[in-house]
Amino acid sequence: PRAESDSDHDRSDAEDEDKAYVTVSRAELMRGHRPVVVSEVPVYVALEDRDGRRFEDKGSCQYVKYRWMRGPVIEPCFFHPHKMSQIKDVAKTYNHYCSRECFLRGWHHLGQHQWGK
Repeated sequence: PRAESDSDHDRSDAEDEDKAYVTVSRAELMRGHRPVVVSEVPVYVALEDRDGRRFEDKGSCQYVKYRWMRGPVIEPCFFHPHKMSQIKDVAKTYNHYCSRECFLRGWHHLGQHQWGK
């Protein structure tokens, strides 16, 4: 076996200083939630510190910052802003709807002043 020298010890300390306080070991959307414009989406973030201990970030870790990156824009339903749209009316109202029922409701009952563009 090789004895550890002072230079090996100094190198190890330098590597520790360069290492982040915590790293993200896992990040995912909570089951059943999908990002929709203007809606908060719960996320699960698992972290690992320098000593190898793992824990969940519940928004209180001062060293962890994350943000959503832009993807395709998913508009909310005209009638249900908390739901993701599935249908866009491209013929009359130009609004987004989460279901067939909302689409038909918009088609038949929205006044022209409520039509999008």
